[in-house]
Amino acid sequence: GVQTCALPILANTILIIDDDEFAIELTEQTLTDAGYNVVSSTDSFEATSLIGKMADELAVIILDWQMPNMTGIEFLKWVRNRPEFENIQVIMQTTMDKTENIKEGIDAGAFYYLTKPAKKEIILSTVQSAVKEHERKLELLTSLKESQNSFRLVESAVLKYQSVKEGDFIEIAGADIRNGEAHLSGFADIKKSSIVIENVKEKPVLHHKDRKSTRLNSSHA
Repeated sequence: GVQTCALPILANTILIIDDDEFAIELTEQTLTDAGYNVVSSTDSFEATSLIGKMADELAVIILDWQMPNMTGIEFLKWVRNRPEFENIQVIMQTTMDKTENIKEGIDAGAFYYLTKPAKKEIILSTVQSAVKEHERKLELLTSLKESQNSFRLVESAVLKYQSVKEGDFIEIAGADIRNGEAHLSGFADIKKSSIVIENVKEKPVLHHKDRKSTRLNSSHA
């Protein structure tokens, strides 16, 4: 079933999915003591409905592997195949500690892989990093939405960047130009299209085949 702590659902909400109620209790206590809002479910299949209702407030999912009805890996793949949940970071926390298990979890899209029992300090540090990644993606997508109108008419371009933040922004922008929707994509995929991304030691410049070079807004630097 679904359990919710006393706090209202906030932007730093953590969802714990585990069929072991004692494991949920231990992790929930650690997170609530640190100021996080926690929602939990003992049924991963049931959680597929829950996540849709709270996607805008949910930052991180802590996910067990071995569960009835729908395994943690199946749930993780289900989440990662849905663009609307792209910003939600998933941490696997499980007794499945073999190398192949860890590799499978990371390959399926887990932000981090913890083996039980995990120390409180490790859980908190991992969740903190996952929340920061969630916030970073939200910031990048917000910047993208503010620039969508100007990018919408671009058919062919060379996007150049000099910092990691600029690279992150134009990576999303490049995918947006190609597909008309905001989502993260790999640089290799973008380079296969008419959009080329380069790292240069100068301010980012957008080259359009039909126009003179136009500098990108400096707010993305």
